[in-house]
Parts: sequence; C-alpha cells; structure tokens
Amino acid sequence: MNNKITIKDIKQDEMFTLKNIQEPNGSQVWLKSHYDKSTKKFVIYNFSDIGKSKLIDRSKEIFTNFTF
Repeated sequence: MNNKITIKDIKQDEMFTLKNIQEPNGSQVWLKSHYDKSTKKFVIYNFSDIGKSKLIDRSKEIFTNFTF
C-alpha cells in the first residue's frame, strides 16, 4: 500500500505519484521542485519529461513508497 501524504510533507526533488499506483511508469512519477510564493503553490516536474511541469496546491494529497 502506498503512503498517502501532502506535497508539503516531502523534501525537494523527492519522487511521488498523483494517483495510487503500485508500479508507475516514468510518465506517472513526479519530482517536487520549489515553492512559488506568487501563486502559493509548489512546482512539480515529470520524471520522464523535465519540460513538463505543474503547479499544485500545498495541501494536494500525493503517494509515495511505490516500486519504480
């Protein structure tokens, strides 16, 4: 079972998924980047495509402890 926590609870550059996936592929894994003060959201990058990024709210639930 994956460990469900919020994005603010993990360290920068730590890997996670947005859905509860036991064995995700590279496009389903994200890396936490910096906190953007202007939008009050975290910037995240896709593991397989570093050019793909998103802004997510600090209370967004994410999943860790998966097999990759």
